[in-house]
Amino acid sequence: MTATGNPPRSRGGGSQSPQSLVAGARRHGVEVLRPDVNASAVGASLVGAQPRVRLGLSGVRRVGESLARRIVETRAAGGPYADMADLEESVADLWATGITTEGYPTRFLRERLAARGVTAASGLRDAEAGRRVLVAGIVTHRQRPATAGGTTFVNLEDETGLVNVICSPGVWTRHRVVARTAVALVVHGRLERAEGVTNVIAERMWPLPVAVASRSRDFR
Repeated sequence: MTATGNPPRSRGGGSQSPQSLVAGARRHGVEVLRPDVNASAVGASLVGAQPRVRLGLSGVRRVGESLARRIVETRAAGGPYADMADLEESVADLWATGITTEGYPTRFLRERLAARGVTAASGLRDAEAGRRVLVAGIVTHRQRPATAGGTTFVNLEDETGLVNVICSPGVWTRHRVVARTAVALVVHGRLERAEGVTNVIAERMWPLPVAVASRSRDFR
């Protein structure tokens, strides 16, 4: 069993069942701990210095990797679940709607985004115009007015507010697959401020992995 929870291949070429992996680990003296909503990661993980492995939440029947990841992110942002009712309420929101009432999806990614140098929407107000910035958020709109000469305007939203992103025809063409299909984006560009409006002039962009239920409103 690996720390990431990915099952190794058996000698016969097929994948081993989780039960076989657990049995094999125990035969080799590795203590296997059951999944714990307040301790488990998404996949199996090593615990402490002793040979112990904690099973991940994604292996729990009918949970899967996507929901497990969001349970872990919610826990990281809001602290341990107080009881089963607390967990059930969060999971019910996530599972039924793709939405959690405990915060906007980017809230649960903020620590990782900040580590990458991503500025929250609210932080752009105090940022110096002309500097390069990284921003990230859920795509709410893509617009290309007929009078804009091929320029596309993209609105991103994070847990602190909205970011206006301006994409030149060249940038849009270079990143067209990501720009047109990603539900959330990380954008690197130049900060522009004019007449009280703050924009990011996009230079590069990447998809931001986050599960959301709604889709953006796009130009036709």
